[in-house]
Amino acid sequence: MKNYPFTQISLQSHFENCAAFQFVINKVAPHILWQNILDSQETVSYTAKSKKEALINSMTVYKRRLWLLCLVTGIVCHCAHAHALEPTFLKDSPKVNICRALEFLEDPAGELSLEQLLHPGTQDRFVPLNDPQLNFGITRSTYWFRFLLKFDQSENSCEYECLDNNSWLLEIDRAWMPTIELWVPVIRDSHDIRKTAQIMGESWRKLSAVTSDQSNRINILNRSSIFFIPKDYDESRPMYLKMASWGPPLNFSLHVRRLNEFRNWLTWDFTVFGIIYGLIIAMTLYNACMYLSLRDKTYLVYVLYIFSNFLYLSIGLGHFSALTGILSGSHFYLIYVFTGSAGFFAAWFCRTFLLTSKNAPLIDKILMAYMFFAILLILMAVTGFYYQVQILGAAIGLTFPIMAITAGLVCFIKGMKPAGYFLTAWSVLSVGMLTWAFRSLGILPQTQLITYSYPIAVAAESILLSLALADRIRTLQQENRELENREHRLLILSNTDGLTKLYNKRYFNEKLKSEISLSGNLGDPLSLLILDLDDFKKINDAYGHPAGDQVLKRLGEILLMSIRDKDYGCRYGGEEFTVILPGAEKEKALDVAERIRRLISDDTFETSDGQKFSVTVSIGLAQLRPGENSADLINRADQSLYSAKRQGKNQTVA
Repeated sequence: MKNYPFTQISLQSHFENCAAFQFVINKVAPHILWQNILDSQETVSYTAKSKKEALINSMTVYKRRLWLLCLVTGIVCHCAHAHALEPTFLKDSPKVNICRALEFLEDPAGELSLEQLLHPGTQDRFVPLNDPQLNFGITRSTYWFRFLLKFDQSENSCEYECLDNNSWLLEIDRAWMPTIELWVPVIRDSHDIRKTAQIMGESWRKLSAVTSDQSNRINILNRSSIFFIPKDYDESRPMYLKMASWGPPLNFSLHVRRLNEFRNWLTWDFTVFGIIYGLIIAMTLYNACMYLSLRDKTYLVYVLYIFSNFLYLSIGLGHFSALTGILSGSHFYLIYVFTGSAGFFAAWFCRTFLLTSKNAPLIDKILMAYMFFAILLILMAVTGFYYQVQILGAAIGLTFPIMAITAGLVCFIKGMKPAGYFLTAWSVLSVGMLTWAFRSLGILPQTQLITYSYPIAVAAESILLSLALADRIRTLQQENRELENREHRLLILSNTDGLTKLYNKRYFNEKLKSEISLSGNLGDPLSLLILDLDDFKKINDAYGHPAGDQVLKRLGEILLMSIRDKDYGCRYGGEEFTVILPGAEKEKALDVAERIRRLISDDTFETSDGQKFSVTVSIGLAQLRPGENSADLINRADQSLYSAKRQGKNQTVA
């Protein structure tokens, strides 16, 4: 009889394991056979010999019909199930995706045992997957998967105690899962009886996954969950994989790989993630140093946000436990803790960077709500509400990028230039974030590209946000310089006489006091000049006030040309001027006064109607004496000025 590819046993043996066939044999056939005997008894002769021949003939006919019925029933049953149960041959390729060859059974209550699963009635409930990925999304159900592997007869599989490069393993690309176990049928006469159970008269071995935190057991830096196929695996029977999740989405790929190919892939995988994590850590350390230097809170929030993302990725993807061995599957709630902390600091960073309390008050309140839900997510994760945490985390992951981009766009429109980098950063991250959120909800499959998408987006965002912070600092520094210049101009305007461009009387009084104090502390000399234009009222009366203003302005220019940078020329009031000469003794101050007097007296002024005239100036000089204050110094210089006026004007008196 022809052998069928899935079970590699006879069609008759396949029928005997079929529930429909057993029903036909046990229920339908006896009824048909007995009714046939009764009918035959009514139509044949009642002699013993005729009865016996009729009964034999009738039974022969209906026995053929019965076997034909059973044959049709078995073929129908076989066709209904055999198409998805063809074996996966592992001879030619070092890596095989076996998801399309899977059949699955949902166990909502999680109560089925392997013995119950092997019952013919339960076997009929398995459904073909017909998909390259397992993608059940967020679910509380337990799932059983069955599949058959066919190895080359010339090679053997092996457990991790005797690994070689040609050993086969089953890889599930998840760092850990709350419930994951593999039941492998083994040859009954195998000498290896460890963990072997007899179920329904057959030998089975329950295998535990080697997860990322157990990498040291097999000397492989591994971030997946793997099973090593035992060498006494019975290829005539399918394996059964049991998986359940308390919160993380039940979506992953399932591969059978050779150990050497798996090691090569791990080298590539850890290299890629090494580059990604290196960029994230570099940006974290750089901006931590910037915070210590600038003491800007925004840098601290950035560091906490990026570092939370790093912990979320390294723990969730298994790299942290693979490298350290300190976290196991029982700590998977930490994934949600750092998901919440990343969400909290992301919202906080948006608020501090964009100054939303000032630029977008409504968005600021929404961001505060996100911070609240992030804290709630952390509390739910710690207290064990994993299913609810996954829903809340997916909701935050789907909506927060949109809110961050909206906040950045609003602030950019309002003229905040660093928001451009912020927008770019969150646009990049939103692609990875939405991809992972859709993966968590079961909308997208768990592929290698999707696995890399969010880590790459996080690394890119960390660089772009660092640039945004640098641009923000440049913008703030530029704004500070402009503010300082504006304040300096305002200070000059408030301390300067508008006509002569000299300091005004208020500034003169403050500066003279400070220079007297400094002179007393250093023991340096200090001199003061007081100047007064001679007969200035007559000039205004004769030539008009515009001519008087022309004289005042010219005297201001002469003062600025005649004194040092550290000297202070001031308009004291009306036609009176003062000059503070720090570090100048009386003789040097007298030279300065005479230079000013000669320049103003030698100058000629002309009115708008062509009239020419000249002016003179009288100057009083005084040098600071020990213990003298500003009022005393001004009074002595003023007395010298009065003496110059009394002595005929146009002269300097010390």
